[in-house]
Amino acid sequence: EDIRYFMAEQNGLMVGYVFLFEMNRSVPWLGIAVREEYKGRHIGRKLLAYAEAYAKAQGKGGILLTTHVSNIRGQSLYERCGYERMGMHQSGEVLYLRRW
Repeated sequence: EDIRYFMAEQNGLMVGYVFLFEMNRSVPWLGIAVREEYKGRHIGRKLLAYAEAYAKAQGKGGILLTTHVSNIRGQSLYERCGYERMGMHQSGEVLYLRRW
């Protein structure tokens, strides 16, 4: 009940997904993945936009996410999409926040 999942598919194949968790908070967390052979096709950007629109419609104030320090491609995507790098999370991953 506290998690919302959304999937991108092409010809019956799941090519990516995004999920929001801790939806009971004013700023939920986001997780996202795109199938390797589908990266570079703007699927991640579309999934982020969909999750953001959903969170806004639910009255949320933003989205948090973390990513591995070596995930340069992901960090670039998040920053292009308006996510602010907040520093390091206690998990050792990079922490991002998108507010609206």
